[in-house]
Amino acid sequence: MILWQIVGESPYAISARGFFMYRDSLVQERGNKMEEKVFQQILFQAPFGCAYYKLVCNTEGIPEDFIFLDVNPTFEEMTGLKRENILGKKVTEVIPNIKEDPFDWIKFCGQVALSGGKEEFTQYFGSFHRWYKITAFSWQKGYFITYIQEITAEMKQMSILENQQETIDQLTIELK
Repeated sequence: MILWQIVGESPYAISARGFFMYRDSLVQERGNKMEEKVFQQILFQAPFGCAYYKLVCNTEGIPEDFIFLDVNPTFEEMTGLKRENILGKKVTEVIPNIKEDPFDWIKFCGQVALSGGKEEFTQYFGSFHRWYKITAFSWQKGYFITYIQEITAEMKQMSILENQQETIDQLTIELK
């Protein structure tokens, strides 16, 4: 969606030279609502999956689950999870076997949500039979966001290339 469609203004009000002044005046007039709408549209249209979660801890403060608060359409596409079926639900309800995965998703994301900061990693998610490149970060204790890129095809290609390299290495040894 184009900026003037979001703010409901004429395209002629936005010039290359005056855009930032215009934007700043709208923000002052309308508070942060315009920026909120712009960022919502950016995330809605983003080529990466985005999800926002709330951490659930037990009485000792140890992470035991997290709740889906929001996801973008690309997240739905990359995971197969539908927004209407997951929002407000715990991840263990949506993906019952998540605790059986060799990677401890709840512990890892819980640490990010409790300590803040940002972590980037590549991980296979057995429940979906897919590889993801993930960035998880938290700016408020108890909450976190993940950006995901589904990289299963790339990982398969890497595996093929590694196998080909092994074959080449083996043939080279045999030729010597």
